[in-house]
Amino acid sequence: MQKHISYLLIMILVGMFSHTSFAQKAENVEVTATKDKVIVTYDLPGKKSAIYDVALHFDMDNGKVIRPKSVRGDVGKVMAGEGKAIIWDIYKDVNGLSGKINPVIDVKEIAQKSKDKAGKKQPAPTPKPPQKTNPRPKSNNPVINVMDSIFRGTMKKRRKRPKHRFGYKIGLGSSFVESNLRNNFYQRRFSWQAGTFFRLNFHKRFYVQPEIYYHSQSYTEVLNQAESAEHRYHYARGLMLAGFNPLGLGLHLNGGIYYGQLLGGKEKQVLIDGTETINLWDAPVRNGESSPFLRGDLGYVIGGSLNFNKGAFAIGVLYSQSFNNIVNNPYYIGVTGKENLKLRNRGIHFTLQKSFKWKK
Repeated sequence: MQKHISYLLIMILVGMFSHTSFAQKAENVEVTATKDKVIVTYDLPGKKSAIYDVALHFDMDNGKVIRPKSVRGDVGKVMAGEGKAIIWDIYKDVNGLSGKINPVIDVKEIAQKSKDKAGKKQPAPTPKPPQKTNPRPKSNNPVINVMDSIFRGTMKKRRKRPKHRFGYKIGLGSSFVESNLRNNFYQRRFSWQAGTFFRLNFHKRFYVQPEIYYHSQSYTEVLNQAESAEHRYHYARGLMLAGFNPLGLGLHLNGGIYYGQLLGGKEKQVLIDGTETINLWDAPVRNGESSPFLRGDLGYVIGGSLNFNKGAFAIGVLYSQSFNNIVNNPYYIGVTGKENLKLRNRGIHFTLQKSFKWKK
């Protein structure tokens, strides 16, 4: 509180010594601020029958001068009186303000003719202002009462980047694999994924979203007309997703890179003579290899999303595909139909995500 009062007194002294030139015309100058406006109030003593030309500018502490254009109220042609106000729509002229400012109100009396060429009286340019019930005491000092707690806070807050967010995300869809061998047939199966994310909003049209989630990779391998094998594998994935909003309206184009770590899985063989389930880590050892699949899966995702309430809720669709072959080829050396087999994980999921503001 003491620091604020000291700061306020310094600003008042600055106004006293730097703007005595307009004190004879404009009195009791005060400045207040809202989220997007600066309001300058003042009293204008003078002749009741006179018209004055009133202009406003601001002197910055760095020596610059701001002459606002988007102003309204008692500016331009104004009659004498108390309780005058000029409203400046800041963000129509500048992106933001910081530092100390002093308002300067320039006042010039306009010479008036009693009659025009047609012999008619000149109309008053502005209506007579209402009289104040409790006029303020006269003062020649502009009061800067918003620099510390109000003005600085609102100006800097406007220039801050959008808030970062965190939340959870689920995806429902299907997955399958792409094979390099034509005699191997694979069909898609239901798949799902769920996890958490942290959304970094670097700009209102661009964000980066790291994600960690569980992914179910499922597909059916058709062995022949009567037999098949159902595969389901579990991955932990880390995804670096980016979103770009070229058109507005919350519609983002998405793309990113993921890495999946194989956690486990099973193969359910549906054969003529019965059904058999084989866990991935219990597969028989072949050619010195214990697993038919590689542990790592590197790939990419592309898609789009529709964001609501600045990203608080979003729906979207994402297509994913592996860069690399997920099959451990040494495992299948000498196995008919699977030697030199290459598979790449693929999937498409419709996503729902809910996020919350990140508070430091």
